[in-house]
Amino acid sequence: MAVGSTQQFTAIGTYSDGSNQDVTFKVTWSSSDTSIATVSTYGLITAIAAGNTDIVASLSDTISSPVDVVTNIPAPKLISIALSRPVVKSLIVGETQQFKATGTISDGTVEDITSQVTWASSNPTIATISATGLATGVAPGKTTITATVSGITSVGIVLIVIAP
Repeated sequence: MAVGSTQQFTAIGTYSDGSNQDVTFKVTWSSSDTSIATVSTYGLITAIAAGNTDIVASLSDTISSPVDVVTNIPAPKLISIALSRPVVKSLIVGETQQFKATGTISDGTVEDITSQVTWASSNPTIATISATGLATGVAPGKTTITATVSGITSVGIVLIVIAP
């Protein structure tokens, strides 16, 4: 389980006559280490910190086998890409303009990912863009520049190329 997530457990009791019954709301739930995960009176597990804990259910003098719950802190991941460029919004044919990509990470940090993204121009006959984010004006018109990595694509920036 990821820290901060929840998971519902269910307790099924097997009786001496061979019948089974859902006893989730009748048992007493417990966690061997409540600093790792807690369990509500109805079997809802909440992961508090990284580690291992055993969850058991008891009813009268019967105790379930422990279920080992492993909790972890998920690795930070990229959640969005933002593009920036110099103030100039147009290029003369033959000029270049450097674009920059910054990534917002799930842990709240922001990183320069310019060299990690795949750059694209919606119309390479108007402007091309290199693997490093350097756009070059090819012909008059407009194109949209985007960056993609790990299945996430930025919002595009319009680049206008004008005749010399």
